[in-house]
Amino acid sequence: MSELAGATLAIATHVYGSGPADALEEYARERADRVLVLRHAFSYARQVDSVVRRWEDGQLVEDRRVAWHGRIPEPITWTKDFFLDLLWSRRVHGTIDVFVGIDSLNAAAGLALRRRRKARRAVFWTIDFVPDRFPSRALNGIYHRFDRFCVRHCDETWNVSPRIEAARRERDIVGPQRVVPIGANVRPSQSPVPGRLIFVGHLLEKQGVQIALRALPLVREHRPETHLVVVGDGPYRSALESLAHELELEAAVEFKGYVEEHAAVEELIARSAVGLAPYDPAIASFTAFADPGKIKNYLAAGVPVVTTSVVHSAPELERAGAGIVIAYDHRALAAALEGMLGDPERLQKMRAAAGAYGADADWTTVFDRAFEGLAARRIYTAPS
Repeated sequence: MSELAGATLAIATHVYGSGPADALEEYARERADRVLVLRHAFSYARQVDSVVRRWEDGQLVEDRRVAWHGRIPEPITWTKDFFLDLLWSRRVHGTIDVFVGIDSLNAAAGLALRRRRKARRAVFWTIDFVPDRFPSRALNGIYHRFDRFCVRHCDETWNVSPRIEAARRERDIVGPQRVVPIGANVRPSQSPVPGRLIFVGHLLEKQGVQIALRALPLVREHRPETHLVVVGDGPYRSALESLAHELELEAAVEFKGYVEEHAAVEELIARSAVGLAPYDPAIASFTAFADPGKIKNYLAAGVPVVTTSVVHSAPELERAGAGIVIAYDHRALAAALEGMLGDPERLQKMRAAAGAYGADADWTTVFDRAFEGLAARRIYTAPS
């Protein structure tokens, strides 16, 4: 029986697109009696608003936008989001058994509700942790004070990577923490479209898609069927499109843009030969402490990965035969791709290894372990 059977769960998150909060909602609505979901859009998202959803006995009973804030300063929207968490949680009948706040602002709302006995347990799920999160010293200080407070006082802090707790320890930030990694929807492996490479993610310079574009002409000299599908949008998209034009790659690169349906993204991944995550180590500070969802989605579909040392699991991926770790250089990327695409037997072995590695990333397994661990922990009281 699920640890959420008979329970009321609340999930509060900030979002850009689909992500871990959606997976937790899908998991919980089939197991908990009641689920409250509060989604606040980041200022750079396509639609800047907050949405509330409620599920009862697996049925959606409410789904509506509760506030629109436009393009206004982030500190104002953060304040609004905090109070919306409190307001809409207090409208839930009875007590919330577990409040999961994804980021410290939402976790702090869970602590406030616990203090008022509206919530029994507050969980802080850290999707990313960055020592220098903001260019502003003042905002960076606020960010770390909230982080310290939530780690110290929440019943449990879930970190997507072991690097986060180590980084906190260096700052003398302690509290009950465990690794709850990013998961994926595991699906059967499919025959890939010959030569298809794929990148999925927010298009920022740090993602390294530019070296994939520069590597492509080198690979196509020997493997002319090689082509790249780019799924996602972001401020760096126009620069990437300009580079593709400069390299005369219009016929070999497809920019899909933002794809709303995650199932459609999973299908594109499953039919790809290799997944790309070539992060730039010089500027990928967010990723260094994260657990990139794109890599989990690649592996869950049995698609091997080419990445850089930025990713905390990179050495393990390479040892498992599920990926290749390269220096951040387009020639190194081209060499890795030629070695994979030019050797069908090797590629097939890597696809099998990727599928085996990715099976452990199944969201159901991830959340079963997380809630079993939370249930086993006694109610936590921070030291005075």
